[in-house]
Amino acid sequence: MNKISLFLVTFLFGFIVLPFSANALTVSPVKIEVAGDPGTIVTSKFSLINEEKETKNFYVTFENFEAKGEDGTPSFTTATDGLATWIETDTKIELKPGERKTIPFTINIPKTAEPGGHFAAIFAGSQAPAKSDETQLSVGARTGILVLLTVNGEFKEGGNLLEFNTANKGSFYTSLPVNLYYRFQNSGMSRIMPQGDVVVKNILGMTSNIIPANGIQGNILPSSIRKFNIVWGSEMTDKDTGFFGMAKKQWSDFAFGPYTAELNLNYGADKEVISKVRLFVFPWQLTIVVLVVLSMLYFGLKKYNKWIVGRVLRR
Repeated sequence: MNKISLFLVTFLFGFIVLPFSANALTVSPVKIEVAGDPGTIVTSKFSLINEEKETKNFYVTFENFEAKGEDGTPSFTTATDGLATWIETDTKIELKPGERKTIPFTINIPKTAEPGGHFAAIFAGSQAPAKSDETQLSVGARTGILVLLTVNGEFKEGGNLLEFNTANKGSFYTSLPVNLYYRFQNSGMSRIMPQGDVVVKNILGMTSNIIPANGIQGNILPSSIRKFNIVWGSEMTDKDTGFFGMAKKQWSDFAFGPYTAELNLNYGADKEVISKVRLFVFPWQLTIVVLVVLSMLYFGLKKYNKWIVGRVLRR
């Protein structure tokens, strides 16, 4: 089975709902979500825009995709069955310079289609696809639209939080940011988009920060694991180096003492999972600066008071 990895698949799989452009061709949207019963026809549409200054022919192809690794990157598979073979639309589209055209398409869901999630991509590119008796060495520049189909019916839905921890599995930090992550397994038959927050609380139980657990709105495909990264605090910059650079960073992004990061996830219809990580932040550079300043103030005030008392006694 021929699998094709594209340089823009990670960007696509994040499901960002803005038009995506590649090599003078723009498609919109980049994600289409539809649902239908077995044996029915589902209709939808997408738009193509020719950004070039000449009339161009664009060719449309279809491929299934599945999860590859844990970072959300999809792996596209040449279609011999599945959703990619159920989609029908014009496969050759002529666009004049600057022309925008709406392209309708249909999905013919077989009566025997298994309930749950089915996933494919509609690709548009300027290179004609290889014929069945040819070997295609290069796919050229293509722009993709993800099609996420849910076939209605009874299907298994399940998930499991495998891990929630800090990025280096440590518990002691001298400054923010603290990088956390969680790994979630989808054991069901349809995609899962976990929702929730990571709530960071200090030793008094007061909330210091609330961070979205799935800020990228990423999906987890069936029978796959996905890793989500979470950052508490602002990222380090080139200015946050050296003793005083770190002290300034610790002051502007202040954290001190023990904290608990609690992950609260919701998925599926009514499922919930909670996990906690404990950590300690000790900004030693800032602590030294504060102690030095306080010492200077203490001895300065002590000397000043001594001078005042001596002045009074001399009168």
